[in-house]
Amino acid sequence: MSRTLSTLPSSIARSRAASDAVTLLRANDLVVAHLMPTSRFVACAGAVVAVSEGVQSRLTTHTAVAETLSRAITAPTRPQFYFSEFWTAASSGSVYLGAPRGLQGEMTVLNIGEPTGRELIVTRNSFVAAAGENVVIKAELNSDGLSAYRIYNSGSVAIAAPAGSIHNVNLSVNEEIYVDPKMLVAWDAGVRVQATSTNEADSNAAAKVEPAPVFAGANIGDQVAAMWTERFKRVGTAVWESFKFLGKLVLWKGKQATVLNKGMYRLTGPGELYLASRRQPTLSWFARVPPAVFRSPKSSK
Repeated sequence: MSRTLSTLPSSIARSRAASDAVTLLRANDLVVAHLMPTSRFVACAGAVVAVSEGVQSRLTTHTAVAETLSRAITAPTRPQFYFSEFWTAASSGSVYLGAPRGLQGEMTVLNIGEPTGRELIVTRNSFVAAAGENVVIKAELNSDGLSAYRIYNSGSVAIAAPAGSIHNVNLSVNEEIYVDPKMLVAWDAGVRVQATSTNEADSNAAAKVEPAPVFAGANIGDQVAAMWTERFKRVGTAVWESFKFLGKLVLWKGKQATVLNKGMYRLTGPGELYLASRRQPTLSWFARVPPAVFRSPKSSK
């Protein structure tokens, strides 16, 4: 099996989508988001280091109620209920982002969407920010128990490794590689992920975004009727999609309960995947405990 394993450059990595209203830059150990007037982007809550004047922010769920609740329930380590949303009005500004809480690794910026229509799946803890006019972030429940986000449409995504640097692996068609899931940061949506101890998960096609309907009624009455028909149809579709998502959530939780020892995951190309070079320390909090705590008390004579 032949593959290409390389380290992402440590120099400043700039998003190729220079025409976007928000540009993500990687500078040393930070990701800097430059916002043009009347632009906005979404970041992981708790990743903000500094915000320039003229940038406003708020906490937002960014998704429908059913998906928001499922995102909180299926969080790998801590509830992930909110995102941080930043926007500008009449002036431009910048937001400086660091690695989310608990992560100590390298950060980088990846491009999605045009010209290749690339979709990216990012593990929950590794997500830092997503920028783009129509970027969609959805909780992914179909990756054999992995807790991840599916991010698509044109834009850029900032990710972080739990520890160490980020390496990318290019897989050709039907090429396979076995990966420790704790070292997996992100991968292309075209890469098939399968836990070695379970049956192969069914691949689900990404939801297609349909254009808005064009009303061709002969008079205003026909147009109003068509408009309300379309609204009712959208409500019914939203309710149906909510039930489908809750069903996926139940199946995902059942899979989590049955797969106690996931072991290695098999990833099959084509596509790219991104790996962390080091494991995240599990008992790093011991280093912050004062030495006096471990001293035995002196016996009184």
